[in-house]
Amino acid sequence: MSEETLSFQNFNDTDDIISSYYTGSSNETNKLQKTKKKGGRKFTEIWKYIKRGKKISSGNYEGTCNYCDEFWVVAKPLKLKLHLAKDCLKCLEEITQIFINKLAKDEIQDNENL
Repeated sequence: MSEETLSFQNFNDTDDIISSYYTGSSNETNKLQKTKKKGGRKFTEIWKYIKRGKKISSGNYEGTCNYCDEFWVVAKPLKLKLHLAKDCLKCLEEITQIFINKLAKDEIQDNENL
């Protein structure tokens, strides 16, 4: 069988073939759509130290500190970094220092961009 014949085997009749041509709804198009990556930001390193809860809205999640169990309804990365850097008394010293350094670096970069 030719490639053309193989690609049309899943269609019931000529109308399906014509319809798929004009709408772009063939199996090959569907496969491409399924593998298409979704947009959005990647999760930051902070989520290694915070349990991500249920999704609240697009890109927003609940969060719970892995060390002290403090809970945030909307866990924003900056709030979480500040928590680990200065508020969490149960956080490991090395983790606290990592986030103190990250916040200081972010502050320097922000000031340079002014």
